[in-house]
Amino acid sequence: MTGSTANLQFDGNGNSTFGEPGDNTQVLSNGTFTINAVDNNPETVTITATDTNAKTGSTNITVNAAAGDYRSAATGNWNTAATWQIWNGTAWVTASTPPAGGAGTNITILSTHTVTDNTAVGLTGTLITQGSLSFSGGSISVGSGGLVQNFGAINSTATTLIFNSGGTYQHAENGGTIPTAAYNSNSLLRVTGITSTIALLPTSGLNGNVEWNCPNQTVA
Repeated sequence: MTGSTANLQFDGNGNSTFGEPGDNTQVLSNGTFTINAVDNNPETVTITATDTNAKTGSTNITVNAAAGDYRSAATGNWNTAATWQIWNGTAWVTASTPPAGGAGTNITILSTHTVTDNTAVGLTGTLITQGSLSFSGGSISVGSGGLVQNFGAINSTATTLIFNSGGTYQHAENGGTIPTAAYNSNSLLRVTGITSTIALLPTSGLNGNVEWNCPNQTVA
């Protein structure tokens, strides 16, 4: 199974960890199978089945963002609506208000953009950083169910980025820097992207749980 970009990941074995070796394969049983996928971009996914006689068949599935999801439109401040686009169920359009960070909302900072947080944000949805996130007078407090997924760069301190109980930081890139933050009791710092370059854990502020799950890691 493949996607049109590198953002799509599968969970073929059903253990809720996406992108492990073998996760793009599932054995057909009794005519049906289930495989979970996670994505942060609208795209078309091709699923191809092959039987023991090498006969194949394919189908395409379109993955869309959920209505109300945000992505960056330009480099700018968080609380400026023009920094953002919103998915209206059909297309990305200019946002009339900046994202509030509520549950069920995905917010993506694209790889070519830097967003500067200059307001207080309570995050119980998902923030995906492909580009850069910095702070100037603002803060992000990640509550229960909230997730910060980092593929880029986050420049923060323990007073500007706070993970409370039930909040999660996921380091989804090879190398890079795990941001300085307040990782409070019962928060989770999850490392999943390391292959050939280590990322060091923070030397302070780490009072929650740590999960290191990098099945393709080749360095100690």
